Amino acid sequence: SFYKNDTLFARAVSETFLIYDDKIVSEDAGFRFYLEEDSIHHPGLQFKFFRDKREIALIRDRKGKSRSNYYNTFHMVDMDVELVSWKMGEEEVNFKNLLGGTNKYALFESSKFFNEQRYYDIQGYADISPLVLIMDLAKKRDTNLLTVYDLAVFMRLSKDQVNLLLSDLSSRGIIDFDYGNQEFRVLDKLYTYVYGKTGFRDYDVIQFHSNPKDENNGVLNLLNYDLKLDGVSRIILSDSQQVILYPTNSEITVKKNRDFIFAGVIQAGRLDFFGREFSFEYDAFKLNLTNVDSLRMMAQTDEMDEYGRRKLKPVRSVIEAINGELLIDAPDNKSGFKLTPDYPIFKSLEDSYVYYDKKSIHSGVYKRDTFYFHLEPFTIDSLDNFSNEGLKFDGEFFSGGVFPNFKEVLGLQPDHSLGFVRKTPPEGYPAYGGKGTYYNDINLSNRGLRGEGKLEYLTSTTFSPDFIFFPDSMTTIADEFYVAEQKQGVEYPNVSAEKLRIQWQPKSDVLYATKIDLPLIFYDSISEFHGQAVLEPTGLHGDGLFKFEKAELESKNISFLSRSFDADTSDFRLMEGDAHDRMSFSTVNVKAHVDFNERYGEFKSNGGGSYINFPINQYICFMEEFKWFMDTEEVELSAGEHKEELAASDTTDVRLEGAEFKSTHPEQDSLSFYSTLARYDLKSKIIDARGVKYIKSADARIYPDSQHVVIERKAKMQTLTNSGIVANTVTEYHNIYNASVNIFGKKSYAGSGTIDYVDQNDSKQQIILDKIDVDTTGQTIANGSIGSEAEFMLSRSFEFRGGVILEASKQFLTFKGTTRISHECATLDRAWIKFKSEIDPNNIYIPVDTGTEDVGDTKLYASIMLGGDSSGVYTAFLNKRNNYSDAFVLPAYGYLSFDRGTNEYRISSKEKLQETSLSGNYLSLSTKNCKVYGEGKIDLGTNTGQIAIEGAGNMIHNQAENEVIVDMMMLLNFHFDDNALKEMGEAINKNIVLDPVKLNRETYEDGLREILGKEDADKLISDLGLYGSFKKFPNELNKSIFINEVKFKFNDQTNSYQSFGKIGIGNILKEQINKYVEGRIEFIKKRSGDVLNIYLESDSKTWFFFSYSRGIMWTISSSEVFNTLITETNPDKAKLEVKRKEDPYKFMITTERKRRDFLRRFEEE
Repeated sequence: SFYKNDTLFARAVSETFLIYDDKIVSEDAGFRFYLEEDSIHHPGLQFKFFRDKREIALIRDRKGKSRSNYYNTFHMVDMDVELVSWKMGEEEVNFKNLLGGTNKYALFESSKFFNEQRYYDIQGYADISPLVLIMDLAKKRDTNLLTVYDLAVFMRLSKDQVNLLLSDLSSRGIIDFDYGNQEFRVLDKLYTYVYGKTGFRDYDVIQFHSNPKDENNGVLNLLNYDLKLDGVSRIILSDSQQVILYPTNSEITVKKNRDFIFAGVIQAGRLDFFGREFSFEYDAFKLNLTNVDSLRMMAQTDEMDEYGRRKLKPVRSVIEAINGELLIDAPDNKSGFKLTPDYPIFKSLEDSYVYYDKKSIHSGVYKRDTFYFHLEPFTIDSLDNFSNEGLKFDGEFFSGGVFPNFKEVLGLQPDHSLGFVRKTPPEGYPAYGGKGTYYNDINLSNRGLRGEGKLEYLTSTTFSPDFIFFPDSMTTIADEFYVAEQKQGVEYPNVSAEKLRIQWQPKSDVLYATKIDLPLIFYDSISEFHGQAVLEPTGLHGDGLFKFEKAELESKNISFLSRSFDADTSDFRLMEGDAHDRMSFSTVNVKAHVDFNERYGEFKSNGGGSYINFPINQYICFMEEFKWFMDTEEVELSAGEHKEELAASDTTDVRLEGAEFKSTHPEQDSLSFYSTLARYDLKSKIIDARGVKYIKSADARIYPDSQHVVIERKAKMQTLTNSGIVANTVTEYHNIYNASVNIFGKKSYAGSGTIDYVDQNDSKQQIILDKIDVDTTGQTIANGSIGSEAEFMLSRSFEFRGGVILEASKQFLTFKGTTRISHECATLDRAWIKFKSEIDPNNIYIPVDTGTEDVGDTKLYASIMLGGDSSGVYTAFLNKRNNYSDAFVLPAYGYLSFDRGTNEYRISSKEKLQETSLSGNYLSLSTKNCKVYGEGKIDLGTNTGQIAIEGAGNMIHNQAENEVIVDMMMLLNFHFDDNALKEMGEAINKNIVLDPVKLNRETYEDGLREILGKEDADKLISDLGLYGSFKKFPNELNKSIFINEVKFKFNDQTNSYQSFGKIGIGNILKEQINKYVEGRIEFIKKRSGDVLNIYLESDSKTWFFFSYSRGIMWTISSSEVFNTLITETNPDKAKLEVKRKEDPYKFMITTERKRRDFLRRFEEE
């Protein structure tokens, strides 16, 4: 037993309790919470009491008796929840599901709940429900306490079958089953099920389905026994009367005997109540609506559903501030078994209101504090089937000052909102506090406050079928509108109009009349007004277009008097033609006064922006004032003083004087110019402008001959002959003269002219530009052509034929055609070289690349070549090669230039041409002696198979004597025994009397830059200067043999490169040597396969010989260690694995005789 405030509060009963140090446990205990005279009871479940936390935990594992719900006689609900917990000393009991599970659902159900499906679930396939048989046995024995044996005999079933049945009924709360004593007690729920099925006992359908977001399904407050339930999103109070609740935040608080309080939505038949304070009384079976925010109703429409019934649609008005009660059904008919057609019944107990301040109703203009319908208390019965005609509510209408307040009956309107229709008295209603008077119909709905009738204001009268009255204004599309003329006091003209928009603002005391299709007629039908007229106690004003006589005046503010009008700022036009459809003269931004009695109009410029328009010429120019005489159709024009402005966005200091003329032609982009003197011929429609210094078009300034410009119709400017062009206006790179120019607009002109080409000797040559135009970017471009007859020279070193392109943004002309260099070298043809490039006359660079061709589309090359047919070495300096198979030994690409100091043509990158110390291939041709010099990476043009050779240095080809000298460094990398190469390197290095290689030699340093790149090479060169060797050996030089100095001559007889002089050895693998040795190197070009021979001699007793031909590297040395390493190499290792179709390769020992034969032959040659 557990006590609270010295009063028994809870008790657990079990045959067995297990008592531990920290807890007391029973797997099958009956348990009861005592709530005054009532209790919450369960017949058998897991009981746990934790001593340290002083907490009781009741767990239903849904086995045996624990399948039964909790029976709560205080709230009169059965509770299907897994876990109930209470900490002693606290004022809350928590109901929830077991921790760790995903299911949070719990059910709290009225003890009088019944539905037929449960009844049939129990009956199953039996002819008679076991509930009926049990009730019959109880009546027969006159007791609710029965035994299993008696029921088994009565139902003719076995005891096991009855035990199963009774266990199921016990879990449903229909009986209380004592399995141990084999007896059970019939509970009242059994009679509810049996009599509820037949209609002899009332029941209910109340269930609280709880599925919370948080932990607890429910919390019992022990101070007042309120049971707060969470996760209850929907409650059906009556399925027959369609009363359903939707609690706010899915929360309700259950009181004694199923009474509960909540906030949210009540759905009752065709009514929905929204509120914050609702309560349900179970016995009275009603809802108390203490604080209802609003009431929404459903009403019938003329549309039919598939069953032929009229469809329902929400009434578009809601009733607010309601206080009342909803009688769900008769208190003894909670089941709805009996037919009660008057239910549900709603009774409004206090005054309520309908407002029209929704955003959908004219953006919420009808504010609820002043505009509303006040309803008296009312009653609506048969909430699930009332008629539309039954929606009638007596009350009083408050219009927010539009009309006086009046009594009316609110009913359903055609737009499905609540409102009314009524007529004014014959004398009308004063509108807006007497500012005007309204006559005829008034109607209210969600379409707003409207009327059909007549409105009078000042001297105006408006007729409309649809006035819309707002609290501060009225608007309508009027059928007719009139203003009566008033000549005395405040003057008003005579006005009439049809089908126009009227807006009246009584607080501002102003009425706006705006044209829709038809104009407003002024001054006894002689004038039309297209725009908005403004009627006020001070007069009539207008914003729009006023048409009169043969003129049009447009203004934001026209003041209309009885026979004249004024406008401080206006645009004025004179028209011509019978239909007045052509404009002959116009101006803007003028002050106007028009007098219909005196028959004239006077106009004065308001300053900036005022101008005269020449519509036929599509030009405007600026002016000061003019006077127009209506009857004589004459205009007196007075121009202002000459203006003087500095040209904008221009580098010139020329000041432009006179009036600005500007084209309005849509394709001329506001082309403009200044003129000191101009005439306009009304007959020929020609503008003759003088004193025009220049005209800007696109990116150019165009200087007219004699400063004379003529504008014809449609903004056509006559051709400017003998004019000048400066392009562009910022850089002024190009001056074109003797030009014939047609200016099409601010961004476009075209023509032809002449430009001078000035070479580096300041010699001028004329270029005729046949076509001058403007490209899509607004840049001046021009094209010319130069034929052979012109004998045109880019300089004394370059002839030219072809086209010339001018682009204003570029300082120099672009030449597209052919050029030819000038020399007298018999072995070199002078081809015409195709190119396209911008040419600086003082620094001519002709682009040369692998695609360079002559006029016959034959490829041209710049390279020292090696013939593939034993023809030897030759030079192609922008010539075609002799044969397709000829090899490029030292090619050069980039740009061709001529150096006047050395009389050389040079080919390389532009950077190297300007700074020769940079890396990159370079080729030059001397016009003095026809010698060719090249430097950079060198490929000797021989095929050495798998031997990788990378070379760099320089070559001299003396074409007159057919002599070729090569000075280079060379990296050789081939498959070989590394130990043999190390032996070779160490053997050479042991000779301390060998001369050191000149590491500061220019050819060597340039070669390193070619192979390693400038930055890395410069670091290595610095190391060599400081230490005499590489501080950190570069991987790029880690090759079989690095020869850092070797010189070759080409032998035409043997078709081979043959070295001469000593050979500098840089390193062998990573063994740094940097010493000169005696030796011979030979590259032989042969049809049967190229040959490479290398002989290196440290001294007479230390030498190494290599000879490569057709895939075999033969080798021998004076060193027995070297020879042994070669001979003992496994043949498979001596052979290089190559891919299919690649040259084979292997190394093997040779005889000393082969070395002797090589040296003897080399010396003989």
